[in-house]
Amino acid sequence: MCLLLCLLLWNGICTAQKNFIPGVIYESNNDSVAGFINFVDWELNPKIITFKKDQQAPEQSFNATQIKGFRVKEYRYIASIAGVDKTPHHLTEEHLLVENKNYQVTDTIFLKVVYLGVANLYYLKDADFKPHYYIEVQPEGLIELSNRIVLVKNKHEDNQYAKKSDKYKKELNYYLGKDCPEIKKLADAANYDEASFVKVLKVYNSCKTPTIGTAINQGNTIKTNQFGFLAGLSKNYLFSQYHFTDKNTGKAITPKFTPINSLVLGIQFNHTLPFHKGSWNIYSDIILKNTVFKTSFINYQYTPDYYGKMFIRLKSISSRINVQLRYLYPGEKLKPFISIGPGFTLNVINSSEVIQYDHFKTDVSKRLVETYSRKAFSAGVLGGAGVQYHQFSLELRAEFSDGAYLHTKNRSYYLLLGYKLQ
Repeated sequence: MCLLLCLLLWNGICTAQKNFIPGVIYESNNDSVAGFINFVDWELNPKIITFKKDQQAPEQSFNATQIKGFRVKEYRYIASIAGVDKTPHHLTEEHLLVENKNYQVTDTIFLKVVYLGVANLYYLKDADFKPHYYIEVQPEGLIELSNRIVLVKNKHEDNQYAKKSDKYKKELNYYLGKDCPEIKKLADAANYDEASFVKVLKVYNSCKTPTIGTAINQGNTIKTNQFGFLAGLSKNYLFSQYHFTDKNTGKAITPKFTPINSLVLGIQFNHTLPFHKGSWNIYSDIILKNTVFKTSFINYQYTPDYYGKMFIRLKSISSRINVQLRYLYPGEKLKPFISIGPGFTLNVINSSEVIQYDHFKTDVSKRLVETYSRKAFSAGVLGGAGVQYHQFSLELRAEFSDGAYLHTKNRSYYLLLGYKLQ
């Protein structure tokens, strides 16, 4: 069953249709043409877009040299000839630095519009997953805000070390602060991110023309926080650490519970960390699961007609809260990921029945045996691997934890399909 579900889901991903939705392209002669654009939740700025004038029209492809820009959903991109600073920007890339080397290249690219006003803000994530922000102010035009590491001479030793440059703060103060001193405090405290730069531009535009200034799209193409839903199947194993004693032989008997399958439902939350090109995430979910474990065994046997048989039934409805550190491998469409972290279970409803049936010839007597004490809370560890495709994810996960009862351990394997809201 699990294998069949995997194949069906994988086939659905691989044969996914193109996502043409209403959009507008801006031609070189300043005409706007409405139609349909193949929308991808672009992590990197697109180099080429696919456009159709209507759903039955043939597809046309455009790059930044052929059109002035486009708009789809709440996103707007402009075509621009811009300098792109290829200088390494992670301290881990210090070995790539070469003193006095020019890392600047010029290209015709689509820039994402972030903020429009007297001064504009644009965003680019290049093929090396490096983020770039540009301000546009007159008369200077388009200016890239520096995002790099630099080599600094060590005053105490005859060598150099790398550090993050804060040159972008000086650039903000130079190009915007001369007309609006009010931005200085914000510029000096700014991080190299969208939220900081939008704050600066809002103040600048208020200085120049209080009524002008529009945030086009708060948040990068990689959303910092995302909510979604989960559904799937789990294969559950319960191991008892409680031993019954055979009244006849004195030997220990360990109950062996039959593995069971469960349907699981849940919600998920993902927070993208500002590390290593946005690949590190804090991922958490809350999963609701119902399990009923059963077993039976001969507890003693003096003669073929005189023996005892025990039945055990352990039921639990639990809410599991998992928090994982997830690494998402970069990719245009399919993005593999791995994750690991702790899990905590709140056992909302649990009940146990341990029943002893004593058989003597044709007579059968029944008595309850209290053995498994319930637990309101348990903890464990889990890890998984999977693949993400736009808003969808498919994950295989393993979980090792305490059971819902004393003297028990739980092991579960999950196949989960996730969907993140836009």
